[in-house]
Amino acid sequence: MRLLAALALLSLASLASCVGELVADQISTEVSLSSAGQPGDVVEVRKRFRFSHDPRDARGVYFTRGRVAILSPSAADLRYLHRVEILVVDPATEEEVVVATAEDIAPGDRVVPLYIDFAEDLRPFASDDSRVTFVFRLQGNAWAPLPAEGLTFLASATIEIDL
Repeated sequence: MRLLAALALLSLASLASCVGELVADQISTEVSLSSAGQPGDVVEVRKRFRFSHDPRDARGVYFTRGRVAILSPSAADLRYLHRVEILVVDPATEEEVVVATAEDIAPGDRVVPLYIDFAEDLRPFASDDSRVTFVFRLQGNAWAPLPAEGLTFLASATIEIDL
């Protein structure tokens, strides 16, 4: 009976070690399109983010959700955007890999989810100081001149760390 109980505890312990703990990191940045630019212009913001946990201690790090929303002007929508991309940068080669995209955004939309293009582990993209570099790239619509005050968007994402 004791042997059976010990085996049951051992099975539970190994099952618990397989599950892990998921931690969600939220990242975001504001991106502005100036009315001084031309319709169809591309604007990029490059930002480094530090993971909440060292990716070397994780089983995996994954980009799980992305979205873009209009911040200002308050009456505007996303009709001015043709394409949105979030890219991750390889720290060794500076190569950019598309992680998430949205395109052909419908007039009237104020928030658009991004399609996940790269669902693989992001640990190879982390630098030694537990940081990762993302590029937020927005392309305006060639047919939609920007309002005089320009536009400001919020691009955001969720990164899950499997500990």
